[in-house]
Amino acid sequence: SCSSSPDGTPQRDEHGRIIQVYTNDDIMSFSRAWTGFQAHKRRGNYENEESSTRHRNLLDPLYIEESWRDRFPKHDLTGGYIGDTYPLCVDMPGKAFLHKGAKYLLLGSNPLPELMVDHPDLQHGDLYLDIKRMVLDPSSNLYAELYNEGEYRAVVTLTENLYCAGNECDVDTVRVVQVATNPDIFYEYVPLPCVHQAFYEGGKQISRKDRDDEGVMCADPKLPAASAACGNQDIIASVKSAYQFHKYTSERVTYTTAEDRCASHSSTLPVIPLDDSVGDGKTDYGHCQGDCDFDSDCLGDLVCFKRSADEAVPGCDMSVEELPVIPLDDSVGNGKTDYGHCQGDCDRDSDCLGNLVCFERSADEAVPGCDMSVEELPVIPLDDSVGNEKTDYGHCQGDCDRDSDCLGNLVCFKRPGYEAVPGCDMSAGLGTYGWDYCVNPEQLGTTGWDYCVDPMYASGIFKFGTVSGADFELGYHWTSFNCSIQAKINNEGYVALAHETDNMNSIPPHLDAEQSLNYFKVYWDGDGAYPSPANGCGKCRLNINADACICPTKVKDEIVFTAQPASAEDIISSLYIGAIPPDIAGPSGTFISQPCDGFTVHFPQTSNGVYTRETIFELNHPYHGTKLFLKNTKSTVYLEGWEHATTILEAEDALPGGPSVPNLVLANETNRNRFSGAGYMHFEGAGQGYLEWIVSVPENIDATISFRYEDSWETTNVVDILVNDNVISPEGTKLGSTGNWDYWMDSESFLVPLNSGDNTIQLKYSDPWTGPRVDYLKIEWPTIPSSYSFRNAPHFMSLSQDYNDEGEGETTARDAYYETDAVLDHYHYHPNT
Repeated sequence: SCSSSPDGTPQRDEHGRIIQVYTNDDIMSFSRAWTGFQAHKRRGNYENEESSTRHRNLLDPLYIEESWRDRFPKHDLTGGYIGDTYPLCVDMPGKAFLHKGAKYLLLGSNPLPELMVDHPDLQHGDLYLDIKRMVLDPSSNLYAELYNEGEYRAVVTLTENLYCAGNECDVDTVRVVQVATNPDIFYEYVPLPCVHQAFYEGGKQISRKDRDDEGVMCADPKLPAASAACGNQDIIASVKSAYQFHKYTSERVTYTTAEDRCASHSSTLPVIPLDDSVGDGKTDYGHCQGDCDFDSDCLGDLVCFKRSADEAVPGCDMSVEELPVIPLDDSVGNGKTDYGHCQGDCDRDSDCLGNLVCFERSADEAVPGCDMSVEELPVIPLDDSVGNEKTDYGHCQGDCDRDSDCLGNLVCFKRPGYEAVPGCDMSAGLGTYGWDYCVNPEQLGTTGWDYCVDPMYASGIFKFGTVSGADFELGYHWTSFNCSIQAKINNEGYVALAHETDNMNSIPPHLDAEQSLNYFKVYWDGDGAYPSPANGCGKCRLNINADACICPTKVKDEIVFTAQPASAEDIISSLYIGAIPPDIAGPSGTFISQPCDGFTVHFPQTSNGVYTRETIFELNHPYHGTKLFLKNTKSTVYLEGWEHATTILEAEDALPGGPSVPNLVLANETNRNRFSGAGYMHFEGAGQGYLEWIVSVPENIDATISFRYEDSWETTNVVDILVNDNVISPEGTKLGSTGNWDYWMDSESFLVPLNSGDNTIQLKYSDPWTGPRVDYLKIEWPTIPSSYSFRNAPHFMSLSQDYNDEGEGETTARDAYYETDAVLDHYHYHPNT
């Protein structure tokens, strides 16, 4: 088709060639907007029974099956995108469900929404007692609008901004609200149409019930995109059974709300002893009372914390009294059953007096609530003058062979080479290679002994794990892991999204850098150049199939107008991100309006009339007259590259060493299968074992290192990481339990300096008990800017998909209908129409 002038004649370019309205690429883009249409189920009593149509409904209009709809950006016919001029979802005002324009659809007595997906069990509140409804407070303005004195309307659209009341003030958004009982009456909330940006900064990782379930991905923390999962990361019971603390079943919250929800849950109630006095089979248990079976057995917002044995109960005092911090005491000896506070060596909880428990150690770990400090000695140089084979070595003297060679309470610090000797000054000399020196000991107690402690001494913050609850409660939940969005670019310059998370094995295929083929058109800046496999990818990396480049990205949202624009046409040609109308965004006075010739400028009151990125332009489109609100912002995606591609060095290729060498476990020797490479290395009873990698770099450079490991034991291992014989963290690096068998995760990462030439990186484990399984060492190199950039692209559909039609994700028919409307509007308002 050719582009037409107002008189109907074809438009031509500067060379006299007819300008095409659309190409095959445009047809492909729009065809993705027409996916997902499906016929309703056949009605009875009127349709013909011919075989070609017997299973089709020929009366009702088609509906959209949201899981079939393409979720990604789609370019239009005028150099932009479907979704241009729509506001961003992240710009929606807080509690948008109470703002002007919010729409509610009458569902009747069925609580399942029609334009979203919730778990089908939510319609059976009488069978599942733990279902929480969003029941509106009769005193709220929203309740008054929807209840309407019992005269329920099919569609209710708010005509003004409302104040919250009751539980409305505690939530970020709603899905389905209940306004009456006997009979139950429900309304579904339908927000105003909005779009997401394909790329954004500050992503947080979301996961499904199990951290290794497919679906681990990035989400924008400013959106109510997942639930709040809370627990104590240092307690294995929390890792295996974190709780979602929701105000209503299937609630979504922002990341900040999730943080606040977890903090408030752990701090609102006093710590009190467990109380068994109420007995079993009740439904009015208070704080720390039991034995409950369901959340609904508990009063108020309390939930039922399930235990299989004697696990610590969060927020409940399981000790008799707060005990003083005192030194460790080995005087009682081994094999006893009456150990007091900080005494040892106990073997089990029953060896301890009262409610004390046995804190088990494999070496010299710190004992909670016990004083392990001693009098400090001055830092002095190493002293080899005494010689070898003596028995009266003083502080920093050597070469001792055993603790009894040292004077007083000093102990013999063993070293195989030139390792740093604690408490001794080595600036004047490293001492003799392999010599051992007497040092002031930490009050570590006897190595391997276990001590009785106050079990409620330590606390932690939830990061990852498995979320407990019924299936209808278990959608996506927030984690504290950061994540990023990379660009996957093919030879045609089209882009696909690639989410980079800590658990790459569980990335869904549509966001996987190696699997995704969901390419969309982008508008490259400058001369239109872009990195591609054909030109070597620049500083980006080539994917495994060698058909795309993977590039890190940086998003910049920048101001467009710093002074009054010349005309409405100038605004239309420069701005493409929509804005929330001022009367919806906030109460009267939130914006100061300034009429201009052909448009109105709305300044946030706080800007004092200065043009900012939050300035809003209101105008009628010069061509077709549509009312528009545009944000004074442009969003650009800048590509970056790497000095070097991320390096994965397999553990089985490392040099193992130490008195107890880690074991090599090959793929055919284990039932574990989620590791990479040919196998992994296992510190199995490896006292003082290590793995060593040699890393060569052409010049001095800082790099980020981490280790992928698995440890399903209910303990936290501590390892030492050394770069060129320098310990990275003096306190050691914790490798917490990964929760379950064959669950692997990345350790804490460290930014370390590497020198030109060969560098050694060691992971040391000095514990006589079974330690972690190590998969690989990961080295991430610094990113560097490039000259490539493109306009950020909007899309209507959320990328968090549903699995098994159980309402986990945010891919909704509502957003698919909004996208369809946007396509039709684009056709209708196109200059050729």
